[in-house]
Amino acid sequence: MEIIVGKTAGFCFGVSNAIDKTSKLLEEKKEIYCLGELVHNKQVSKELENKGLIEIENIEDAKNSVIIRTHGVTKETYSKANNLNLELIDLTCPKVLRIHKLAEEYAKERILYYTNRT
Repeated sequence: MEIIVGKTAGFCFGVSNAIDKTSKLLEEKKEIYCLGELVHNKQVSKELENKGLIEIENIEDAKNSVIIRTHGVTKETYSKANNLNLELIDLTCPKVLRIHKLAEEYAKERILYYTNRT
């Protein structure tokens, strides 16, 4: 049986970037918190955990440095992290950030549209 792997198989840019940067940071800091899974890949998550990455579900559980995963977080999470004096390492995929920005702009336009109708 022949197995053919597609040319575009593997991680996208955002995920590869997050894994590379996290691995380098763990060489320096030895312990970093990540809000949720950095990526949806159990083998990679386990490898990073073995290097010192600690996955948490609530920003309040972080200490010192916390990674914002590739999928991004809400604006409220950024505010909470700031209030807790945490160092944020934002590894949100640039394409995801663009989508967040577009959604925010669209929501503002809709609010203005409906506000001006009354």
